[in-house]
Amino acid sequence: MTSPKRRLPVLQSGPSGEEPGPERPGCQWAVLGAVAIVIAWLPLAALVNSVLAKTVLGGPPSPSQAAALVVANGAAFLLASFAGGYLVGRFGGSAGAREAAIAGVLGAAVGCAMAVGQRRPGADLGVGGWALVILVVAGIGAGGGLLGGRFGLKRR
Repeated sequence: MTSPKRRLPVLQSGPSGEEPGPERPGCQWAVLGAVAIVIAWLPLAALVNSVLAKTVLGGPPSPSQAAALVVANGAAFLLASFAGGYLVGRFGGSAGAREAAIAGVLGAAVGCAMAVGQRRPGADLGVGGWALVILVVAGIGAGGGLLGGRFGLKRR
């Protein structure tokens, strides 16, 4: 006699009437969105800077080349913020566009903290300059996250 084969469950699922676990609060979705923004932004920034370094920059950048660098990196961060905001809006449960915008601001804070850590001697912007950079990047992150969050909410 052979006994029936015992099968191990791949996923441990409860009875069919059991509800899934509690929903994540919005603040957790904001942090998850910020992590997604940073993860998406780093390769985009590396790609933008490598392309610009090979095509535009041959030596020290002129003012127009520096402006091109700033705009291209801002666009990369805007795209990453949109993607992170979309993630929050689409899959965030009770989280919405507000949490997506907060994720953009948190992503901007991480990016600015990394930039402050990479500054070169003699190229410091001063307190006022860094405050302006933080405000501009936070605005880009909040705007991109808000737009991505609204777009994600429509796709639910």
